[in-house]
This record gives sequence, C-alpha cells and structure tokens, in this order.
Amino acid sequence: MHRALLLLDMSGPLTAGDTRQRIAEAAARFVSRAHTAEPVTVYAFDGGAALRLIGEYPQGSDDIAEIPALLTYA
Repeated sequence: MHRALLLLDMSGPLTAGDTRQRIAEAAARFVSRAHTAEPVTVYAFDGGAALRLIGEYPQGSDDIAEIPALLTYA
C-alpha cells in the first residue's frame, strides 16, 4: 500500500500576516485531493530535533476543510 507524506516547514516567522492560515488552507486542499487515491500523513518540522505528527488521513472522499493542529502549531 502506498501513502502520501506532506512535510511542512514551520520554522519560519509564521506570525507575519496570514501565513499560518494560508499554510493550513493549502495543506487541507492537498490532503482533500490526495487522500482520494491513497492515505495521507502530515508532518511538520520547526528546526527541532524531531518531526511532529500533525495528522493521518485514511483514503476516502471526505472533504478536509481544515487541519486544526496547523492553526495552533507552536
């Protein structure tokens, strides 16, 4: 079985303007499209020693409207 992986760089200045919101919206659009064909796992990194799991989305046709963990990522 294949799985898509979305890795997001959250190490920059995410407080400027609507950057965090735009990243979260783009990630949700990607997951909504990709998970129709295969499961999707989303990770983020911020320059720390480890990646952080944001979410796992099984294969399906549900629309992913938002990824709340990205809006509150700190």
